[in-house]
Amino acid sequence: MEEEHNRSLPFLDVLVTRQKSGILSHSVYRKPTHTDRYLNKRSFHHPSTKKVVCNTLIRRAQSISDRNSIQKEMQHVKEALKLNGYHMRDLKIQKRSNSQDDTEPRKSDKPPANSQPGVYRIPCECGKVYIGETGRDLRTRLKEHQGHARRGEQQKSSIVMHSHTHGIYRHSPKSANG
Repeated sequence: MEEEHNRSLPFLDVLVTRQKSGILSHSVYRKPTHTDRYLNKRSFHHPSTKKVVCNTLIRRAQSISDRNSIQKEMQHVKEALKLNGYHMRDLKIQKRSNSQDDTEPRKSDKPPANSQPGVYRIPCECGKVYIGETGRDLRTRLKEHQGHARRGEQQKSSIVMHSHTHGIYRHSPKSANG
């Protein structure tokens, strides 16, 4: 269990610090044994893999650091990448919007609920509810159910089979989150 030292507490990759005013600030946390060694620019890896190293460190700095620590963190990232053979021209740094309050969650970071895998429910007119689970995004799975209904492929979709068995010919199953 981690303990607070100097008003700071590390949690995963985040160092949370309690300011004297009581406000919590956050920055990137690295263990004391961290060496800043990453995939070297001169390695024989595919260029896209090397690009991902840079982009990941930059995105991590931008998503974890609050506005008081972002500049210091970005300088650290630049120095670490330079140590690993990268040049400033390899970095694609996008400015973070200052209009966002760092204490508020970034709603735009979360993908829409229907664009990711998960559990879904489709209510039926008869009062029963179909519960499904998909490893693909929800939109794709609902379109498959709709296609099966349109083509009368009862054996490929339990909800379509149910609707045909009970005389409910709804051709567009819709998700009802809940």
